[in-house]
Amino acid sequence: MVCSARLFCLSLILFLGLGLAPAGPAAADPAATAFALSQGSEAPLNALRRQAGSAPLAPDPQLAAAAADHAAWMHSTGQTGHAGRGGLRSYERALAAGYCPAAIAENIAWGQASLQAALSTWAGSGGHRRNMVNRIFTRYGLARAEGYWVLILGGACVG
Repeated sequence: MVCSARLFCLSLILFLGLGLAPAGPAAADPAATAFALSQGSEAPLNALRRQAGSAPLAPDPQLAAAAADHAAWMHSTGQTGHAGRGGLRSYERALAAGYCPAAIAENIAWGQASLQAALSTWAGSGGHRRNMVNRIFTRYGLARAEGYWVLILGGACVG
């Protein structure tokens, strides 16, 4: 799916152990930079969660790898959407990166110059904000490739 909106599009995919066997992740483009938000009250994502009564998220290296791969793919192709390299969606990319079967949500954005701008864009969108404060999610991976941003949120492992 290619999004027609300039700022962002939304996908919330909740698969719980469906036995999908995705292809392995492709090597991330060197332009992708994974960001790990600091734990604690100063991290803007966790501050938003605290205001909503949700527990803080913990960074996850597998989700960060899946986010970095997708951000790099969007940057290298100029395409934006939740289906990326090989048609894989966020859940499949997370599994391919080694994350366990769990609930997954993904926010993407493009054109923002900073992490704060990307987070503000998502916080200003009802669906994206719901993803970020949803209590089912306990872990995250966040990546940027130039102006392309990907936040993948993951729930507790099932099975």
